[in-house]
Amino acid sequence: MSETAVDRIWGNIYAEAMKKSDKINQPNSVATTPLTPGDGVVPSVSINALSEHQSTKQKISDYHGNVVILGDQSSGKFSLLQSLIQTIEGKKIEANPVKYVGLQYKNFMYQDDDSSTRGTWGVWMPDADIKSFQSQLNIILPKIGNSKHEPSKSCLGDIDLVLICVDMSNPQTAISQIEKWVSELNEYIQWSCTTESIEALASDVRARWTNLESSDAETLSLALMKNIGLKIIVVGTKTDVFDDLEREESFDDEQFHFIQYHLRKECLQLGAGLVYTSAKSGNNIANLYTEILSQIGFSAKKSCPAVIERSTVNVPMGWDNMKKIDLIKEGLLNIDVNAHWKSIVPNVNMTAKVQDKQKTKQDDSDVIADHQNFLESLQKRLAKTNENVNSVTPNGIKTALTSKLTPEASSVSSITSGMTPAGTPRSSQAGGDRALADFFQDLLKKSSAPGGTSPSAPATTRSQTQNPALSNLLNKAKK
Repeated sequence: MSETAVDRIWGNIYAEAMKKSDKINQPNSVATTPLTPGDGVVPSVSINALSEHQSTKQKISDYHGNVVILGDQSSGKFSLLQSLIQTIEGKKIEANPVKYVGLQYKNFMYQDDDSSTRGTWGVWMPDADIKSFQSQLNIILPKIGNSKHEPSKSCLGDIDLVLICVDMSNPQTAISQIEKWVSELNEYIQWSCTTESIEALASDVRARWTNLESSDAETLSLALMKNIGLKIIVVGTKTDVFDDLEREESFDDEQFHFIQYHLRKECLQLGAGLVYTSAKSGNNIANLYTEILSQIGFSAKKSCPAVIERSTVNVPMGWDNMKKIDLIKEGLLNIDVNAHWKSIVPNVNMTAKVQDKQKTKQDDSDVIADHQNFLESLQKRLAKTNENVNSVTPNGIKTALTSKLTPEASSVSSITSGMTPAGTPRSSQAGGDRALADFFQDLLKKSSAPGGTSPSAPATTRSQTQNPALSNLLNKAKK
């Protein structure tokens, strides 16, 4: 399927979703059920029925919001989305969920019984490939993309929030990852929007920073200086590897403080929030969900700030300033906060190391399983062999075979088969050795009996010559 056809399909899906959203905003009806992709006609109630419902002091508001998740390949954005699904829907995600390529969309329902607020919000997740992402922006941001051609149409309402996922298993690339995705978004907005539209977008972001008027001069000079007109939360992923960075790459607390200082400063300039998360341990997933609901207008509650624990940093949008950020300097005794980024934060690849460990662990498990399977199959084969031997050589056949041998051969046969001459089983190895000694003693006595020859080599040779079967059995017993 060509790229144009794919874009057209997604365009139709988005247009259908916008039609349903417009039905919600009609003054003469209010949707009574949450919207989900694939729904048919939206049921509605009349204004009189709505008035009667409001008389019960239950105000119902219907919303629709959109969130886009960006990130490099292996940035953890897919795992982040799976963790959000688990938090929202309350069900355990699959161990190995299927990953899809191309533009992905997931719709969620929201309902708050306390405030009688309900609605739906969708998550867009485009490709990590830049060329594919650029073409997919026309589907994700149609109002912004058409703002120059349709100046009367508001450019607001396409995307309520942007999540930029940053892989913290290699902290050195964190700043460059943020700059990369912000640059792509800004370039699209600059080319697509008029000056008035850009100002409207920027004003919407500034409205989230209500504490700037009372801020210090340094904060005023830095805050929102890189505001591109989209609400952004920078999501640091894979923070569960911080312990591995400390243990294997000799990272210390001052380096983690240095990273936090510069990330918070970068987010202040963008007018963005900052959240450290881990899909593996579940750290801060609930706080991120709370912040998402706040920024898309579903809830007035904001997440609680946290900047002490290195792996669970949470800086809500509009909370930070330079005075708070400068407090980090107090913990930097051996590092200059203005030092070059790469001189303090080395380049590591913990993701590859973790994957190698998991592969080695899996290989060891496979080897153990193979050994276990081999031993089980060997046990079954031995059991089957014993059954076959017992069925082929019953006691009757053994007796018939033994009766055809000479008395000496019968004695040897009894010894080698683990039976006494009387036919009883030998109880131990010591008993078997004793029976063997008794057999040779009997043989010597027979050789020295009256009328026989002396126990010499010729007599033995003569005995072997007369009874070759006994000779063969004796040779086997000696071996």
